[in-house]
Amino acid sequence: MKKPKSKKKWDKRINASLISFRVYLTTFAVISLLIVGQTFIIIGYLGQTLPLIGTLGYYLLGTSLIFTLLFGVFKRYVYGKPIRRIAEAARQITEGDFSVRVESLRKDGKKDEIEVLIEDFNKMAEELNSVETLKNNFIANVRPAYPRGGTSVMLLCWVYALRD
Repeated sequence: MKKPKSKKKWDKRINASLISFRVYLTTFAVISLLIVGQTFIIIGYLGQTLPLIGTLGYYLLGTSLIFTLLFGVFKRYVYGKPIRRIAEAARQITEGDFSVRVESLRKDGKKDEIEVLIEDFNKMAEELNSVETLKNNFIANVRPAYPRGGTSVMLLCWVYALRD
């Protein structure tokens, strides 16, 4: 008896990570070197280990704060900029401009989650644009056929066209 798969598979179009393992490893190495270096400096100057615990605690707190701030700025750039671009394009679509598209951020052809979101957004905008064009063409073609009293027929046809 096979177990039903409850986990959804990841999108197969994604072939790059937002934040690479190399970035994590480099960040960890830099912070580790800073902590170890600071520890040796404190031991060298003080020659005592008892005050070292309190000083090291403050140093770790300060390092964590700096790291958090740097990661926040990095996250704002990596996630915030593309999300703001998509939000601006979505606002333009709600105002009726269906021709708006969001440019890809990566130039190497790889796709991370943000790139897939941009691609899907552009496909959605293209479909909305084609539906809007179809609706406008349909109304332009039906209106001359029913110059008077055909409003209800035209409305019914328009609703039917949108349903398909």
